[in-house]
This record gives sequence, C-alpha cells and structure tokens, in this order.
Amino acid sequence: MAGSNQQDIRSSLFTQRMYRNEGQGRFVEATDALPPMTTSAQRAAVADIDNDGDPDIYLGGRQTPAHYPFAPRSYLLVNDGKGHFADATPQLAPSAMGPGMVTDVRFADIDGDHDPDLLLSGEWMPISVFGNNGGRFENITAQCGLAKTVGWWNTLSAADLDGDGDVDLMGGNLGWNSKFKADEEHPLHVYWADMDGNGRSDIVLAKEKAGKQLPVRGRECSSQQCPMIMQRFPTYEAFANADLSAIYTPERLEKALHLTATHMRSAVFLNDGSGSFATHDLPVQAQLAPIQGILPMDVNSDGRLDLVVAGNHWGAEVETVRYDAGTGLVLLGDGKGNFAPTTIARSGFFAWGNVKDIALVRTGPDRVPTVVVANNNDRPQAFRLGRGLSALSAK
Repeated sequence: MAGSNQQDIRSSLFTQRMYRNEGQGRFVEATDALPPMTTSAQRAAVADIDNDGDPDIYLGGRQTPAHYPFAPRSYLLVNDGKGHFADATPQLAPSAMGPGMVTDVRFADIDGDHDPDLLLSGEWMPISVFGNNGGRFENITAQCGLAKTVGWWNTLSAADLDGDGDVDLMGGNLGWNSKFKADEEHPLHVYWADMDGNGRSDIVLAKEKAGKQLPVRGRECSSQQCPMIMQRFPTYEAFANADLSAIYTPERLEKALHLTATHMRSAVFLNDGSGSFATHDLPVQAQLAPIQGILPMDVNSDGRLDLVVAGNHWGAEVETVRYDAGTGLVLLGDGKGNFAPTTIARSGFFAWGNVKDIALVRTGPDRVPTVVVANNNDRPQAFRLGRGLSALSAK
C-alpha cells in the first residue's frame, strides 16, 4: 500500500501496487493486477466476499493529503478468478467508498450468516460495520449499536472474547491521557474551511463547555493559522471570552466540513449473537496512551482469550507534545468479556517505543507463539510465549 501526507494526491507515488509471490521469498510486481487507484492508504484486508472461491480485497483510504479531515477514496476490489481485480465499490459497496479516514480493516462474520462482513475503524469515525448480503455491502453501524462510538480509532481486532460462539470486537483509540477528551455530552469538533478568506482551507478544533463551542487552540496558535484573529481580538482576554462563532462567524462555520468525536477510550464490543454490540471501555491502565495494536490470545493457558496491547505516538504537533506513556500491557480475560491488567514485572511485556503495530507469529520447529512489536524508526521487538504468563520475554 502507498500512503503519506508529503505529496500531492495526484502524485504517482500514491499508485497502489500488488506483488505476487513467486516462491522462495521472491516477489514480483503484478502491474496488471489492480485497476488504476490513487489514494493515500494504510490498511487492506482480504476475504472471499462473494463465495466464488477466490480472494477479494478492501483497501481503506487513510487521508487526503493537505485536506485533513476530508475522507479519501476507499476501494472494494473483486477478483475475476485469474488474479485480476476490478473496482466494484460503486456497485457492491457505495456506502464504503468514502466512509472516513480509515485506519484498520477487518473481514469477519459478525451476524452468523456464513459470509464475511466488512469492519472498519478510523479517525473521526465510529467502529463501522458493513453487512454482507450476497456480496453487496450496506452500512449497518447504527443497527449494530455502534453509531455513538465516533473516536480517533487506530486499530481494530475481532475474536470471540466471551466464549459464546460469536465474533466480538476490540478497538484501540486515542485513550484518556490527552487534552482531546470527549464524550456524548461534550463532543470534540473539527471544522475544515477557508476561515480567513485567503483561499486556503483551515482546520479548527473545538471543545464544548457550558453549552458553548470553544477553540482548543489559544489565541497565539490560532492566529498563526488565521492572522485576522489578531485584529479582531487584540487582547488575550477578548479571545478568551469569545466562542467559536464569534471568532470565525456562523456563516463560515455553517459552510465548513464539520465532524465530531464522542468516544476517546479504547474498548471492547461484545456481540449479543445477532450482530448488535455492547460497548465496554477497557480499564484505565489501557487508556494511558494511544493503542496502535491489539492481539487477542490466550497468554496464561487458561483457555480464555486475553489481550496484548501496545502503542504510542511520537509525531504529534509540538503544542500537543508526543504521546509516550505507553509501555505495553497484558489484560487477562475472564472468559466473559472482562479484562484485568497485569504488571510488566509479571508479564515481561515491555514495549515502550514509538509502537505502530503488533502481530502474532509462530516461530521455530515448535511453532512457538511470538508477539512482534513494530517500532517506528527503530528495531522491532519480539516476545516469545512459553508456559504461562511469566514466560513472556523479549528476544
């Protein structure tokens, strides 16, 4: 996948590519496999969506360079059986063409009808479900009880957490150790429009207090983006006493792209068996940093799924400072969908870097479960699981 924010979206660098495995670890670009696609993408997933025996692809668009938070194009690609893919999104999944800023993609049968449904997480998005009906996808997020989960989601996993035979979900979010806090009563807002008439779109973040929307950024930082603020509000006191509509005018706010977030905590979503989910926030220890990767696995060999999570974000703007409180965490499951944190000393799992993802692989002749941690601009880490939780140790 090709993704970035450094180039114009029309750059050929955003052309998506596929590489076929020729055996013995040799991959060759299949230049005729994909239709023309230009999007800044982060994740894709594979499943046989139409039960014809070949794998199909959903590619999630992550962002539109220089147009945050405008939703990029995403693609549902159907295999013709010979390894060539066609863009079938307008016909089979029109509501999934631009669902938002997609950060993770999963296929899983959440309603028990034996076909893969499409699951998405994203920034300024709810945990989203697109139900599969004979190879056609419909957005059923609201019917699944997930419409109020709009957050800054980084990752998504699916597994049966409570042992009742259906698929539950886990989402890694921004967490609660941040100035960007939001809930249903106090949403976080983003506006995108030309706020000062200079021909370039601006980003305005707002929070709610006492029924008013107030800018997240102060007068100095806000005026660096929109210099007209200095003239309209010559003192810090004047700016502090103004709400968002007084600063940017109701007319400009009305014309802006406007998104809200109401759920910033990482959570699990338990399936009731019919595809409807109940949201349960993870313990506070899991809210200290953004979660970038979640692994459901049985760590302590008790037959119940546990969660191994990790994440940080060192690339935040200077004013916000980096998110670096994450050290990795093991959460022990009770088999009913509840999870309790354990200490680093007991688990041996210590992932303190700029973690962007984690994965489970099996290594050696005995296929030993190993957790691999991907650290941005650094070496990966590996933690091998032996007998019980105390044997989880770094390689």
